[in-house]
Amino acid sequence: MELKPCPFCGSERVAVHDWLNEHPDHSYCGFCKDCETEGSPSKSVQGVIDKWNKRKISNVQYAEVLVEWMKDPKFAAEYNSLQTVSDRLVEMIVEEERKSGT
Repeated sequence: MELKPCPFCGSERVAVHDWLNEHPDHSYCGFCKDCETEGSPSKSVQGVIDKWNKRKISNVQYAEVLVEWMKDPKFAAEYNSLQTVSDRLVEMIVEEERKSGT
């Protein structure tokens, strides 16, 4: 069984590393080579694979990844488009609330 792509950045450059020196109680850990995310440690390679492949990220973690993504100059145009849409949605919500008196 192989590791699924990184749940944070989507990279397929993921691996199981032997962290025996850093984690004496747990010999192995999943690792993303692009965003440097570490998975939960385990005493076996299969344990790492199982944990990595079942892991989901929280909304907070997802937001943190998005913030980092938005800082990347490669995505400036996409960010600006999303920001424009977001700003317009906020304006529409405020206008609707003003009209309804809430």
